[in-house]
Amino acid sequence: MADTEDITGWREELEVFEESEEGKSYFRQHLNDRETDLPFDVVLELADLMLKHKELRDAVRQRTEFRAFLKTRPDLTNDDDEFWEKNPLDASETLEEFMA
Repeated sequence: MADTEDITGWREELEVFEESEEGKSYFRQHLNDRETDLPFDVVLELADLMLKHKELRDAVRQRTEFRAFLKTRPDLTNDDDEFWEKNPLDASETLEEFMA
């Protein structure tokens, strides 16, 4: 059980966990598990903007397809060339700029 009173060395422990098979498996499984705390009307407004603008719509589609691909390849990590070949970095940048 983790000691929650003394967190000295947590960064080193996290680094070791990230490099372990258990850690890689955990982060692959939960990398894209995100919940939103946005109010529903804000979500609707964002969705409306994304549907109106082809560039945003395409970026969302590409990111969604990539996430679906990752679910079919749980063994794939960001150390693999295929991960970066399939990763729509331009789409991610577009969405990041839009959300900033």
